[in-house]
Order: sequence, then C-alpha cells, then structure tokens
Amino acid sequence: MNPVVLIPARMASSRLPGKPLADIAGVPMIVRVWQQARAAAIGPGVVAAAEAEIVRAIGQAGGHARLTGPGLPSGSARALQAPMAFDPAGYPALAVNLPGDRPPLGTPRCRDHRSGRFRHSECGEAGGGVGPG
Repeated sequence: MNPVVLIPARMASSRLPGKPLADIAGVPMIVRVWQQARAAAIGPGVVAAAEAEIVRAIGQAGGHARLTGPGLPSGSARALQAPMAFDPAGYPALAVNLPGDRPPLGTPRCRDHRSGRFRHSECGEAGGGVGPG
C-alpha cells in the first residue's frame, strides 16, 4: 500500500483571510504543515490548493502542490480532486486528509510505523480519510 497525505488549502478564510501563507517564524503556515507531513514519513505530501500563490509557496519549499477548482465546497472536495492531478492512474489505496491549517502535527515519532496510527498522547488527529465515494 502506498499512502499519500493530501493537504487542502485555500486563501478565502472568513476568520483569517490568507491563512495558508500566514508567517510562522519566517515560514508560511502551509509549508510548515507540509513539512510536518513529510517528517511523519507516511507517504508523499501533496497540497491541494485553490490558489496559485499556495502552489508557488509549496514549490519554492521543494514540495508538490496541485491547483484545484476554486469553487469546490470543502477541503475534502479539494483533497478528492488532487490525487487525479498527482497520479492520473487514479486514487491512492490510502489517503490521509490533513487540514492545511493544523501546524504542527506533533512529532514524527507520533506515527506507529507498523499500523500508521498515532501512538503518543501529545499527537493530534490528522483528519479523515478520503476516497471516491
């Protein structure tokens, strides 16, 4: 099984517009979330972005991001659209939907490498799985 971590992000937040690019100690929030996903070593992290500026920020950090439809109703819908751009052969066998506004995701030691489950009390939930139906 080859899991992928899908990180939906959009600039149009009602409480904090531009939130994905909010500066946290010199690094955009979305980059910090992507870095945490990468450090967890679950699988490749792909940002599903509604705007090109998010795609650029992730690209400049060395990551993968895909532009999704700006009118999608939710982060889950954005996460569903991204795998097709990342892998035209179809959806991954397992996908983790990690909200783009949840830095940090504990530490890489949070992940139990045998089961893919979080094992320490300081570790947060990563979000739900996504799939085509």
